[in-house]
Amino acid sequence: MSLLKPSTEKTALFLIAGVATSPDFMEVLREALVRHLHQSGGARISSKLLFPYGDWGRSVLHQLRDARHDMKLPIMERRRSIGGQFIMKEAEPLLDDGWRFVFIGHSAGGNAAVHAAQLLKQREPRVECRIVQIGSPKCPIPAELQASVSFLFAEGKRGRSKDPICRLGSWGGWERGRYGLPVWNRHLYAPSRIIPLQTIGGHADYFRNHPPFMDALGRSNLEAVIGAFCQRCLPESVSDD
Repeated sequence: MSLLKPSTEKTALFLIAGVATSPDFMEVLREALVRHLHQSGGARISSKLLFPYGDWGRSVLHQLRDARHDMKLPIMERRRSIGGQFIMKEAEPLLDDGWRFVFIGHSAGGNAAVHAAQLLKQREPRVECRIVQIGSPKCPIPAELQASVSFLFAEGKRGRSKDPICRLGSWGGWERGRYGLPVWNRHLYAPSRIIPLQTIGGHADYFRNHPPFMDALGRSNLEAVIGAFCQRCLPESVSDD
């Protein structure tokens, strides 16, 4: 079942890169998603690549500093998010024009996507946002967004992630347990959909669509990611803008 139901509404698709990313790193994913959504027919779609921490032309140390700053922000401090504010500025002009938003973030871009969606919801509670994090560190998801977030990771042995970036961060928090005592719940702020992917390679390889990043059936990493989107993460009926 798709995260977004078929609709004639307008969908703004933002693909959000992480740290030290080449300018065309997510372009193959953007093109594949637009092609899939266009073939489905229905609503209009606008798509854009965003680099909230800069591409590989900016100092890696500065990018890591900004991404680390955002990663440490608690839920109530997301207005200070560097990546979230960057995306918010791109999305805000569409906010009052009937668009719904799909944020797809890789690595630190996934955290920035959550922050931006939270800021949009604070500005306009009725706006429809869906977030897909791919190979991202764990970051606490506010309760009002948990049903709208999917977390995709490269699965290794015993169901654990083989992507070390996905092991960073936490979804945990303290809650009241039996007899009123505090209990640590490691999934208290987790997204509603945690989706393992069977991919070849590592953190930088989710969007590869050529050998050797193909399984025994000839399916590429990109096809595995697109398959997850088609089944659970994206609108079923949109067309090109």
